[in-house]
Amino acid sequence: MNYKKLIFLFLGLTGFFSCTNQTPLLVEEEKMVDVIRDIHIAEAAMQNLIDITKDSMGEIYYQQVFEIHQVNKADFDSSMIILRRNPERLGLIYDQVLAEFEEMNDTLFTY
Repeated sequence: MNYKKLIFLFLGLTGFFSCTNQTPLLVEEEKMVDVIRDIHIAEAAMQNLIDITKDSMGEIYYQQVFEIHQVNKADFDSSMIILRRNPERLGLIYDQVLAEFEEMNDTLFTY
């Protein structure tokens, strides 16, 4: 009898821990940090553009970011969907993005 309870406990714990595994991203996290950083830079560059100019420049900027990092847009979008379902994981990636921006800021404005 005790063996049956032990087996059920083991199977239950195995199932519980397997549910906590993170869904793998199609774009590795380190590369996601770089792409998100550059997308934010592109968005800042487009901030003062209007209408059609903004749309066409946005397409160009995004395409360049994906080409530079050798990332497929569909894979990036799918990875973002996965990350949005896990806000804690997305937050960790954005912490890295912000750290890179702070480093860039320190480098640019060091007197």
